[in-house]
Amino acid sequence: MFQLVPIQLSMAAETFLICLLFGAALLAAWFLVRFEEVGPRSVIAATCCWGASGALIAGIPAFIEGIGASGLPEVRVLVIFGLALPIFTYFFLSGAWFMRSVMDIVGGLR
Repeated sequence: MFQLVPIQLSMAAETFLICLLFGAALLAAWFLVRFEEVGPRSVIAATCCWGASGALIAGIPAFIEGIGASGLPEVRVLVIFGLALPIFTYFFLSGAWFMRSVMDIVGGLR
């Protein structure tokens, strides 16, 4: 009959990282359009959000070390989809909030 063979797809780490960042940017764009009323409206608040996202990115190695020391199973999957994807999505979203607040000041899109 049929024999089940596991599918193994190989992908370079750089390619996966590009896909992850592209997916995070798409998620941020969807969130920005879907929940237009959410987010800071002043440049100062948007700058603080963007700075906080930068601090989260800078803290990724420490977060990875903590998750690795916890002994949880499938640490790689947890780090990628539970840590990196949300942090990079927030990074792109806060950048978009910053751009939106700047555009509000100069009388752009609205």
